[in-house]
Amino acid sequence: MWEGSLSLCVLHFDPLRDLVYGDSIYHVGLKPQNMSSKNYRLIVMLGPQGSGKGTQGELLADHLKFPIITMSTLLRKEIASGSERGKKIKELIDVGNLAPQEITNELLEKRLKEPDAVRGAIIDGYPRDRIQFDAFQQFAPPTDVVFLDITDALAVERISGRRMCACGKIYNVQFNPPQKEGICDACGSKLTQRVDDVPDAIKTRLGIYHRETEAVIDEYRKLGLLRAIDASGPIHMVHEEILKALDLGSGN
Repeated sequence: MWEGSLSLCVLHFDPLRDLVYGDSIYHVGLKPQNMSSKNYRLIVMLGPQGSGKGTQGELLADHLKFPIITMSTLLRKEIASGSERGKKIKELIDVGNLAPQEITNELLEKRLKEPDAVRGAIIDGYPRDRIQFDAFQQFAPPTDVVFLDITDALAVERISGRRMCACGKIYNVQFNPPQKEGICDACGSKLTQRVDDVPDAIKTRLGIYHRETEAVIDEYRKLGLLRAIDASGPIHMVHEEILKALDLGSGN
């Protein structure tokens, strides 16, 4: 369970996970009122594919009783709602285009204003590039950024072993296997492997991460918000290191 976003495993790539962000002019709106609270925490989880952003984000969200937010989930919900905006998103995605930056930012800004995010939220894997970083700083600058650091070799090893369920649960045959081989613990459905979770495709995605997302990580480091974590260890140990870095005590 190393990545937290939902995916359709039979596709060569998941446009709602890997290609949801366009480069159009971003929407700048009002910051949610709750962001002015000194106790408010908006925590961004960043790191390469396979670093455990989704898994660790879920654990942190459970510890803090915060919602965990992924852009792909927001887009899917908007499409499922049947709204005019959702129809526009579906039209764009269906022909291989990107959801415009303006739409993705509006969805995220709206989500952060919902009641369950009044004390804070966990953002999984956003922003991914400098354009998104600049936009995000305008309407929802994070209070903390957790950077989960692993080597490319370990990323390839982890992702190659990833198995996914249509319900959204994600497993790893070596590091976090289901109780019954090939079957989801949560819903009993058969697990599948994304066809691009193979070494060559993984290395291509890691190349994009190095070119685009590492620049965002550097910006957060300059702002003094970055909490770098060695994410190569077991899930529970990485979780404890995150809690310690964020001054949140222990998960025990």
